Amino acid sequence: MTLLTSCNDDNSLREDSGRMPIQFSTCDLTLTRADDGLNNNGTFFDGSTSIDFKIAVDGRNYTYSTAAANTAMTSTSPAYFPIDGTTSVKVQAYYPADKMQYATSAQTFTVAADQTTAAYYKASDLMYGVPAANGTTVGSGTWNGLDADGKVIPTTNPVPLVFTHKMVKIKVVVTPSGSTVNKVELKNINRAIPFDPRDGSLGTATAVTGTDVTMYNNTTGTTSTLTTTALIPKQTIATTVDFLTITTSDHTLNYRLPAEVTFDAGKQYIYNVTVNTDQITVTSNITDWGAETYTPGDGLAMTKNIKMNPLWYVAKYNISANSLTMGTSNTDGYYFTWPRAMELFSDTKTSTAYYNYRPGGLVIANSNDNYTYHMPVAGEWLSIFPASGKSANPRDNIWDFSGFKSNNLTEKFNYEDKELFGYNEATKDHIDDASYWVKESSTEMHALRFLGSNFCSAWKYVWTGNTMVVYATLIDCVPASASAASDYYTNESNSFANIYFGEDESKFAVRRDFYAKGYGLGNTTANSAQLNQIFHAWSASLDPSASDCSWRPCLVSTFMGVYGYQHNINTSFSVRLFRDN
Repeated sequence: MTLLTSCNDDNSLREDSGRMPIQFSTCDLTLTRADDGLNNNGTFFDGSTSIDFKIAVDGRNYTYSTAAANTAMTSTSPAYFPIDGTTSVKVQAYYPADKMQYATSAQTFTVAADQTTAAYYKASDLMYGVPAANGTTVGSGTWNGLDADGKVIPTTNPVPLVFTHKMVKIKVVVTPSGSTVNKVELKNINRAIPFDPRDGSLGTATAVTGTDVTMYNNTTGTTSTLTTTALIPKQTIATTVDFLTITTSDHTLNYRLPAEVTFDAGKQYIYNVTVNTDQITVTSNITDWGAETYTPGDGLAMTKNIKMNPLWYVAKYNISANSLTMGTSNTDGYYFTWPRAMELFSDTKTSTAYYNYRPGGLVIANSNDNYTYHMPVAGEWLSIFPASGKSANPRDNIWDFSGFKSNNLTEKFNYEDKELFGYNEATKDHIDDASYWVKESSTEMHALRFLGSNFCSAWKYVWTGNTMVVYATLIDCVPASASAASDYYTNESNSFANIYFGEDESKFAVRRDFYAKGYGLGNTTANSAQLNQIFHAWSASLDPSASDCSWRPCLVSTFMGVYGYQHNINTSFSVRLFRDN
C-alpha cells in the first residue's frame, strides 16, 4: 500500500467560472507497484516517460499523468468539483489506465505471458486507489478531506490517493551452482481475472491461451545469482501440476509446490532456488509488497537429486561371470553360492548389524560408469521390492498383483521396517516408506512411495514376458495420506499419464529390468530350474554363519508377485550389485 501525497499547495487554482479543478499528487511516492528495481526497471517512474492513471470522479473517467515521483499529476482535461463548491465527490483511481477504468460491470484483467521486459511487467500490474483516510499524515500536515461517506470534500489541496495492489507478486531468486540458467518460467497460471471497478473486488482467475509466464529468458544464460519477478492474479495452485520451471544449458528442472498454496492479492511470495547440475532446491517465504519480513512461511524445501531415487542404486545388469564383470544385457548372469558371492562381493569381517553392513568400493568391469558397487543388504532390496515382513514363511513377505485394488490409489502397504538405500547422510537412518498402491492391470502395478518426503516418487512394476520392469521417477512432495495420493493419481489421469517413466536422469527417472533367470542346480555354471519363471538374487545376511539365512527377492511370473525368502547358502543364485553412495 502506497500513499500518493500532495507536494503542490497552490491555492489559487480556480477557473473563472468558479469551478474548482480536482488535483492529485504523487508526493512521497515509494513503491506504487511490484518493482523493487527488478527486471532492469529501476523504479516505477523513469523521470521522462509519463505514466497514465485513470481517475473516476462520481463515475466519470479522467486521465491524469506523471513522469516522476514527488511531482503533481497533470491532466489535459481534469475533473472539477461541483459548481456549488460544497458537494462532495466519490473518487476512485486505477492503473493501468489503458486497461482499467470505472464501469458499471466487471472487467477482465490479464497479465502478460512475457514479463521479461519493464513494459510488459508494468502492464501486468493492477492497482486500485481511493483517497487516504482522515487522519493520514500527508507531508507536514494531516489529511482530513473526507466526509462521513468517504467522499472528497471540495478543496484546493491535492487529494492523496492510497493504492492497493490487486495482483500477486512472485519473486524468484535463482542461484546457479555449476550450471548456466537460461530461462525461468511460472507454469499452469490462470492469467485472467474479473475486476469490479465499482469496489475493487476480484472474481475467480481463469485460464487464457498460454498458461506460462516467462520471468527470464536469455539464450546466453547466466551463472550469477538472478533475481526476477512476475505478477499473477490471485489463485490456488495444487501440488499436482508444475509451478516453476528452470531451464539450464543441460536440463529442464520442474518444481511442484509441496503443499497447495492459495496466492493472495497484495502479497509477495519469494522462492529461493539453488540449481545444481542434477538437482533443484527451493525454499519459500511470504511478505507484503515492499517488506521482506512479514509473516515468514514455513521455509518448505523440496530437493530433487537423482540419488534420492532408490532405483538409481541398482546396477543395470547382473554380474555376468565368476569375476568382477558386469553383464551387458538382461539375460546375462552367473550363478553363485552365497559363500562365493560373499567372498567376491562383500566383506564378511565387517559388522553383522542388519542395516549396517558396509562392504562397498568394488570397481566392476563393463559397468560403463565411474561408480563403485557393493552386495546389497536386505533393506536395500526392500527399498525396491517392499515386503510386509521378513518371516521364514515366504508367504508373509509376498505382494502380488491380484491382492491389490484396481482403479484407485488408496491401498496402503504396511511395512515392518524402514527402508535403506544409498549410504549417505539422508538415508543412513532409513526412510519411512509411506505408500499407496493400485493394480493398473493384470500385469502392471502402480505406486506412490515415500510420501511426505524428498524421496517422494511414482513407481511402475510391469511384467513383460519373463522380465519384471521397474520404473521410478522422483516427483515433488505429496502428503502421506490416502486422499492426497488418490487426488494426485486422479489428476495424473489415473495412470500417471503425465509422469515420465524411463531412464532419463535429467528427469530424475530410472528403469531397471529383472530377467527371470531361475537358479543353478548344484553348480554355478548351468542354466537351471525356473528359467523364464523366477528371478532370484542374493543379499548380504544378518548372520553369515547360519546355514539357512540369506534373504533374497523372488520375482515370480506365474502369479505376478514378489516375496522374500531364506534359502540354503549352497544353492546358486544371481548377484545384482548396488551402487555405493
